[in-house]
Amino acid sequence: MQVGVDGTQQMAPQVGLAASLGTRQFVAAVESRRRGSPSMSATCSALTSVCQVIVASSAAASTIRMHLRRKGRGGGFMAIEIYWGSGSPYSWRVLLALEYKRLAYDSHLLQFSKQEHKSPQMLRMNPRGRVPVLKDGDYVVFESLACLLYLDQKYPDYPLFGTSAEEAGTIMRVICEYQAYAEHFLTQIVSAVFLDQLDQQAEETTRAMHLVAGEARTIEGRLSKSDWLVGEQPSAADLTVFPGIMLLRRAMEKREAGDLRSRFLPMESTYPAIARWIERVEQLPGYDRSFPPHWRDMVHRS
Repeated sequence: MQVGVDGTQQMAPQVGLAASLGTRQFVAAVESRRRGSPSMSATCSALTSVCQVIVASSAAASTIRMHLRRKGRGGGFMAIEIYWGSGSPYSWRVLLALEYKRLAYDSHLLQFSKQEHKSPQMLRMNPRGRVPVLKDGDYVVFESLACLLYLDQKYPDYPLFGTSAEEAGTIMRVICEYQAYAEHFLTQIVSAVFLDQLDQQAEETTRAMHLVAGEARTIEGRLSKSDWLVGEQPSAADLTVFPGIMLLRRAMEKREAGDLRSRFLPMESTYPAIARWIERVEQLPGYDRSFPPHWRDMVHRS
């Protein structure tokens, strides 16, 4: 195989090397040869292109690309950094996206109880002091949907916003509908349960439950006809809505939810298509790594 860069004919043996070695061994071998041969410095710039060819013949190729995406100034490989908080549905969206796209990242779990999201370092990256914050080299982006769009534009494998303008428009429409007609009211219900203020906010919570139930029926209808909210594959719509649904389900499982519980649970009976969709999302690559750790800790303690 020849690649149109001076000296890159030497990359042909690397393809065979990738096929015979595991991903990490392949990465180490290429780095070792680069350090040992001046001509390999030029060939390394073509490595990403070669790995794209390997995709067709090697199941490990997507992981190879993950490790070889980007080199730091010192010659090592840099990962995306994400600053996030456990239980934040907005953080969860971005973690799901990183895992779904098979991207390497460094995780910085912040403690809300210690106000770490308001630290000087965080405020320099996001003056609003909110999570998630995504840092990719010198570029910083915050707000979860902006993070999803950036990741999809920068790393187009495993697309989040479809493969056509029509599909992208539908995905954004579903996201906008969720944000406009469900998210605020869902948050209102969850806050009332977690803060044990259902009695004080009875009227507002009743109205919010009515509106959220209506939107849940809309989502149920979509998922009764398709495995995913839009199209044949998971998309940004699924990754946006899923954490909110899981947060609502967690709230409804609380003792403080009282009679509200029967409006949503058991989900297998009230919203069976949503329940099956949840199971599908839970089977996505890396899902367990994205799961809020303090939720898991509380389950283990109970």
